[in-house]
Amino acid sequence: MSTEQKEDRSACAIIVAAGRGERLGQEQPKAFVPMGDRPLLAHTLAAFDEHPRIGSIILVVPAGYEDRCCQEVVQPSGSAKVAKVVAGGDTRQNSVHHGLQACECKPRNVVVIHDAARPLVAGDIITEVIDTTQALGCCITAIPVQDTVKKVKDGLVQGTPERDELWFSQTPQAFRLDLIRHAHEEAQRKERWVTDDAALAEWLGQPIPVVEGSSRNFKITTADDLLMATALWQASK
Repeated sequence: MSTEQKEDRSACAIIVAAGRGERLGQEQPKAFVPMGDRPLLAHTLAAFDEHPRIGSIILVVPAGYEDRCCQEVVQPSGSAKVAKVVAGGDTRQNSVHHGLQACECKPRNVVVIHDAARPLVAGDIITEVIDTTQALGCCITAIPVQDTVKKVKDGLVQGTPERDELWFSQTPQAFRLDLIRHAHEEAQRKERWVTDDAALAEWLGQPIPVVEGSSRNFKITTADDLLMATALWQASK
């Protein structure tokens, strides 16, 4: 394998699967809920395991579910890229922080952070966020808002933002490892809590390029979302 090819496989993926998924109405964490013939997390893992630019994968799962993840997701997948399965924290931000602490890539390598609850992510989107991050230091995936958005407080409309300036943030989001590690460490130190990794980079003044995502790359939150994702996956087989 050439040096260039080895560099192409230098990106690390952190798949965040530590959510309990209460809104899904299941008695087990969302990562292990069946989507067709295998757990939801197995579908998301496959998208990154099959991608030639991903060299290693860290799975972040609910604390106490590490062994179950290995038995029900990693071993059946046959993946040789899963480097670690680590316990998540009490928030998504803490779970990503745990994943970053476990990452053994070089400081300037790309780390791709993705929600396990978005199992239909396309390979070309993963490629584009890696390419953009290698060039510019970071990148998020997002799609333009299609509907009119209202700002509401106490049941009353406070304003109507310009729709062409609004995008729905998705994952994957990618960053140079040293950049996002520093952002998370500063957030821990100053007790700043967000729901989006890019928000931490923004907080430190980092410009954030945007790659257009896909409506198929939606986040599974409710039972209806799971039904739709399963139908789309079955249709693509």
